[in-house]
Amino acid sequence: MTRPTDQDLLDAARALPSPLDVPDALWTKYATSGPRYTSYPTAPQFTADFDLRACEAEYRASAERPDFSLYVHIPFCKRMCLFCGCHLFVAQDRSVGTPYVDRLLVEAKRLREMIGPRRVMQYAMGGGTPNYLLPHDMHRLIEGLTATFDFPDEGERSIEIDSRTVDTDYLDLLVDLGFNRFSFGVQDLDEDVIGLVRKKQESHRIAQFTDHLRKRGIESINFDLMYGLPAQTGERMDVTARRVIEMRPTRIAMFGYAHVPWMKPHQKVLEKYDLPEEKRRVEIWGTAFERFVEAGYVPIGMDHFAEPSDELTHSQQRGELHRNFMGYTTARGLDQAGLGCSSISAVGRVYAQNLKGVPEYHQAVDAGRPSWFRGLFLTDDDVIRREVILDLFCNFQLTTARHEAQFGIDFWGYFAAEREALAAFEPDGLVELSDDKIRVTPMGRFFIRNICMAFDVYLSGAEQRYSRTV
Repeated sequence: MTRPTDQDLLDAARALPSPLDVPDALWTKYATSGPRYTSYPTAPQFTADFDLRACEAEYRASAERPDFSLYVHIPFCKRMCLFCGCHLFVAQDRSVGTPYVDRLLVEAKRLREMIGPRRVMQYAMGGGTPNYLLPHDMHRLIEGLTATFDFPDEGERSIEIDSRTVDTDYLDLLVDLGFNRFSFGVQDLDEDVIGLVRKKQESHRIAQFTDHLRKRGIESINFDLMYGLPAQTGERMDVTARRVIEMRPTRIAMFGYAHVPWMKPHQKVLEKYDLPEEKRRVEIWGTAFERFVEAGYVPIGMDHFAEPSDELTHSQQRGELHRNFMGYTTARGLDQAGLGCSSISAVGRVYAQNLKGVPEYHQAVDAGRPSWFRGLFLTDDDVIRREVILDLFCNFQLTTARHEAQFGIDFWGYFAAEREALAAFEPDGLVELSDDKIRVTPMGRFFIRNICMAFDVYLSGAEQRYSRTV
């Protein structure tokens, strides 16, 4: 099969419908709450009634697989942004990161004892604010990790950056330490919007930092944007999108703001402002979508965009796009191990989450205990449904024969009830069903969360745990 050219990919992207082309009635009909499916089963199914010994056995059994993905969580920030849904602690004194790094390195050695000297093909550092760490703490953390695991030159090493608290010297340190992908939490560039959510930032600094990284040979730069914030409109997002395009990141993530004040009480403050309702959220999202596609980006998955030459685009074309706790990634089938408080691991058939509190995490590591506090062992049915949801969420289609061969099932016999549920999407032009395939239509992509919910046996009235799908 001939690989499509960049122009072929752009032409196909520009032929896709925009969110603004979707009838209002469909947005209203499918506006509900549901998971973003960075895992299946999703985190609300994790339980503290969790066999730590069995979890460790699953880790040790994974040692035969050569490659894995490593995530390190840095929970500290100097200030709280009101939109934030991350697990973090606000602290002005950056030295609190020093004892935390001490524990990360101890936990890393314990992980090595369980899974062996495996290769880290994908390494990601998130938060919080990873660049919160003092330079010497960042240096010894990376030095310690690279002494513990094998980090091949061709692997991905990514880090989230807060432009308000970084400088070019710190970026140089990160490049020298081997980071080759940088993600800036931008959210918006409109002064009124970022003022209301308490994230005052200067766009010229972001441009300065991206230019500096390119001079250092870094081309993989991501911007995280957000729609659904107070004071946002289509017109204002149009201005922000154009300013982002001028800075030309290689990837853009356009996340819908998840208003979950029952989980993140600080978000309640935003309710006194003009939070966009469904129709305006679609207008904001659709405006950004159209600007990015016009500018030569290819839509990836549910909410990402990438340049045609980017590996994320190539992974989608090959049907190898993956989704895990870090979002869309390029490598499917890798175990993901998490270090640090609140981080989540997916190793073999087990999900395990670390203790959320920094003091509790420190105590567990100091005592030589596993830092996991809850998790989930996947059943055979969980594994089957996870693969189906992954195929749909990443590739917008699946062939029933592949799943029948992989799991030894009669696909539509196994999913008879699900076929009936999916059939309800057909009259609205969102899916196409046949005996050998499920295909999500171009318009159906905007409702992929709703479509995948048809395969989720854990929902059953629990949708209120999740953010809105529109």
